[in-house]
Amino acid sequence: MMRSGGPTVVRVSADADTAGLIIAAIERAGNDGASPTWGVPLQLTTRSPHEAQSSDPGASVDLDLLLDGAESAPMFHSAWTLDRVRVARQWRIGSPAAIGILEVLAAFPEADRISAVVIQPASRGSNSLHGPIDSLRFDQLSDCSAPAWLEFPNWRVCSLVAPHTRCWTVSLAIDLRDPISSETAVSQLLETGRVVFAPEAFGFGDTALLAEFFRDLSRPLGAFAEIVVLPRQLELAGSRLHLWLAMDEASQVAQALDCVAAHVAEPEVLGTVRGNTERALGLLRGFSPPPGRRQ
Repeated sequence: MMRSGGPTVVRVSADADTAGLIIAAIERAGNDGASPTWGVPLQLTTRSPHEAQSSDPGASVDLDLLLDGAESAPMFHSAWTLDRVRVARQWRIGSPAAIGILEVLAAFPEADRISAVVIQPASRGSNSLHGPIDSLRFDQLSDCSAPAWLEFPNWRVCSLVAPHTRCWTVSLAIDLRDPISSETAVSQLLETGRVVFAPEAFGFGDTALLAEFFRDLSRPLGAFAEIVVLPRQLELAGSRLHLWLAMDEASQVAQALDCVAAHVAEPEVLGTVRGNTERALGLLRGFSPPPGRRQ
């Protein structure tokens, strides 16, 4: 719960670069006339991942956002936990892969089982970033376990590190209880607001071209918070859905904004939180006509 009589203290526990991106996004969202301000004064602070190993957020902190360490803290995801934010002062923002998988899973409440292979970049500051060009590493992996609050036992995710990339990619297979049509699958994905389809006509043959596209849209470093379904990579065979996703660390920024907004929002406006974040960050909607729809 928030303390009374002063600003709401939000602390971001992450490496300096990531913390800086999140703090800047929170400040921009609060000052953007196109989206509601936070409605309460915020005091923003940071601490390093090493300092974040302590599980105690401290009495002076209203909301502690962790991006590294403290795996015991509950994972936040705005498609699942918006209404639970005030029950704890410390929340963990998952990896881009976890964010993407949970975003898609939320679109399919009829899911019975998922399996995924995650290809992730090397961690920031890691020596593996300078490894052999053809190397794939199996250490320094991000946590890909299911959140403790997710009542979904059939979760199978494994991962590996590709040092010379910045983009996260996920091969995701979802077994549904009953067959659905491709049109229904696409519609349910689009309803999330953050899953978009990369235009096939743009010829995205690799993630570098995808990042370059977002860079051309004036996104710093080609960053993107959208969950991108790669071209020609959505297949549906009966009750099994398979798709390749691409994510960027900017997806963590979007989740951090969602978490702050949910913490300070009145219960009756929680339903506007995700839309406000999407407008504040300028996220694309739909991105292109999905498979089977006319250009």
